[in-house]
Amino acid sequence: MPGENFLKKAEKIKNIKKFEKVFFDAVNKNKNIVLYSDSDPDGACCAVILKEALELLGRKPKKVYFPDREKEGYGLNFRAIEKLKKYAPGLLIVTDCGTTSVQEVELAKKYGFEVAIIDHHVVFSKTPRAIFINLHQKGDKFYFKELCAAGLVYVIVKYLFLKNKISFSPESFLELAMLATIADRVPLVSLNKEIVEQGIEALKITKRPALKVLKNKTKLRQYTLDKINYKIVHVLGAGYNERNINKTYKFLIERNDEKLNKMSDELTHSLQVKYYEIQRIVDEVEERLKVKGINEFIFEGSHDWQLFYLGPAASRLIEKYKVPVFLYHILKDVKEAVGAVRSTDKIDSVKAMQNCKKYLLLYGGHPKASGFRIKIENLSDFYYCLLNYIKKNK
Repeated sequence: MPGENFLKKAEKIKNIKKFEKVFFDAVNKNKNIVLYSDSDPDGACCAVILKEALELLGRKPKKVYFPDREKEGYGLNFRAIEKLKKYAPGLLIVTDCGTTSVQEVELAKKYGFEVAIIDHHVVFSKTPRAIFINLHQKGDKFYFKELCAAGLVYVIVKYLFLKNKISFSPESFLELAMLATIADRVPLVSLNKEIVEQGIEALKITKRPALKVLKNKTKLRQYTLDKINYKIVHVLGAGYNERNINKTYKFLIERNDEKLNKMSDELTHSLQVKYYEIQRIVDEVEERLKVKGINEFIFEGSHDWQLFYLGPAASRLIEKYKVPVFLYHILKDVKEAVGAVRSTDKIDSVKAMQNCKKYLLLYGGHPKASGFRIKIENLSDFYYCLLNYIKKNK
């Protein structure tokens, strides 16, 4: 999408001009800018792209924050806003989450934040009163809807720079958008295909120290999708949160080779632990299934299963059993559970949970990959509600 043609297409994104206005207002007036992003590779890449875009404009974010999914919940949440209110007034840019954060946005605005949301998850009837960018929302006219969040952030940043005639070298952002696109498993067609193809070329000549170190460590020589996914994306996917900073984000922005070598080793070790824990969860679920069988879908949980591993474990189970999978981690101290969902083509997991929302504290995501938070006392009712929905809609 070169030049003027790109700008004409990007202008079809609903609220992009409003975002342009508040973004440059915050930059030019030296307002506090807080970046808030989800804690996966897609979210980490969103934060890196925006951080480095700001640095190209001579600014730095006042704070970069990744929510703890287990302690705080998915997405923008009240606990996080209470921590961040000291940075208000300012601009709060929320990426790869926020679509369902209606009340949370109101609290952030009460404290003095202008709020902008850039997300790609399922949109419900009620949306936050923010500068809301989501290609699935009513009134959005962008030609392609299936971008991951970092892909969307890349398009927006490119638009901001080209529209305002600011020198823009896309390679370092393209490689991040490409990695996030592969990690988030969005359809590799149309614009996603372009991002991946161009991003792979950018990765071959990357100047980003973190990726140079990782390519060397993993001996990446063939730049195929499978090799990049296995040797790069999987390692980046092992970066967990520590004190509300994501380790993948820290790795990608680091410039010191000695630190990068150590961080790369830590990520590789975390990946091995992740593989072990995923298999342990799958084995435990399968032992339970031998006793109870499968009644339309898999619904299992434990206090001993960390949320970080539940999505990949659910993916393995759905691949084998071909039924929706709901796995959850029990948080005994707050008497709640947080879960990950993987579903089939026939059952939209978000619609299923929307049908059962009276039992849930939070839910959202994509039709085939989503998450939820629930009070432990409601787990049984939630199960039977899901069972009825799945029986009716399979």
